[in-house]
Amino acid sequence: MFLRFGEVVGNAGLWHALAIVIAAKSVTTITGLSLSAIATNTRTQGGGAYFLISRSLGIEFGGTIGAVFFLAQAISVAMYVIGFSEAVVATFPEWGSDLTTIATLTLLVVFICVLIGAG
Repeated sequence: MFLRFGEVVGNAGLWHALAIVIAAKSVTTITGLSLSAIATNTRTQGGGAYFLISRSLGIEFGGTIGAVFFLAQAISVAMYVIGFSEAVVATFPEWGSDLTTIATLTLLVVFICVLIGAG
């Protein structure tokens, strides 16, 4: 994840920015601990996180959470691509400052990786 800490500090101030980071870290730590507790008690099959959610909370509630989880993952790709592209533009100014081109090329590479698959 690309944290835009400079913008957060500029908009919220240093202490509020640190509070935001600490709160976000606390939420992710608690979520990770609860997910690991569920994962150690369940034999995981295909489906990954959705499988764990649907088996722990039930099919109906798990399906709802799974749909929201899918939507969140799909939207997060755009944020990650923009964050990556901004970091590339800041790191390599000689490549030009065309954020749209770098983001499009990055998204194309990600799409090809997804198309090929992990297995």
